[in-house]
Amino acid sequence: TDDKVLSGWNGLMIAAMATAGRVLDEPAYLASAKRAWDAVNGKLWDGKRLANRWRDGDIEDSQQSINYLAMARAGRVLYSATLDKSYLDRGTAFLDGARERFFDGEKGGFFDGEKRADLVMRIKDDYDSAMPTASSLGCQELVLFGEITGRKDYGEDAEKTLRYYGSALREEPSSVPALVRALELSGEKPARLLLTGEGKKREAFLKTGWQKGGSGLLVIGAGVDTTGIVLPEETAGEATAYYCVGMTCKPPTTSLEKLVEYLSEK
Repeated sequence: TDDKVLSGWNGLMIAAMATAGRVLDEPAYLASAKRAWDAVNGKLWDGKRLANRWRDGDIEDSQQSINYLAMARAGRVLYSATLDKSYLDRGTAFLDGARERFFDGEKGGFFDGEKRADLVMRIKDDYDSAMPTASSLGCQELVLFGEITGRKDYGEDAEKTLRYYGSALREEPSSVPALVRALELSGEKPARLLLTGEGKKREAFLKTGWQKGGSGLLVIGAGVDTTGIVLPEETAGEATAYYCVGMTCKPPTTSLEKLVEYLSEK
């Protein structure tokens, strides 16, 4: 029986389950994503290194970029699904760990494995199959984390990666569809829904954003965004929604009906 636990596979599953939980309004899916997140972090993350595999207490600690990047995605999606900043903080730690260990700072892109004396060659894959390559997945996450946090170094690394794979994007885009999506994300004016306050109304805003905002909407909470949304000094009262596309923002609203109207506009 193949019952090992792989951190990278679980990261991709967690992001998918959290997304399905919100889009389909299935709380059990989101709860499963949270449990899996806790399990991977509890068994495979020691605070500095993310191991590759766990089974029955045995840990295989090889360092692989896809694991860090998939868990970074899981943290980002869980954050947007719950607005619990601890998920974003841990996702950022995984993304920064991947950049430190695997990113080619000179040319761009992510190596599959860490730099070791016993490795003859460090490989950067250039074909997205059932699993996206580390560079494709990493480039998407660099763009999206950059939009959420406002960190320019993420955007710079994403641009460097896209330039490195420029010939593949021009000549054989079907070989790197996940990287094509990263290119699309980097050129879009992102739609952002920032939610403040607490309680049932914020939860209703959150559910509406996921179900009506489309796959390109970034849902974020107060205290995180540095991408141009100017908040009033006091945001601890009634739940309020701030909807922006690029640097253009609608008037803040406490009305669910008005938020639906904003999200329905093209």
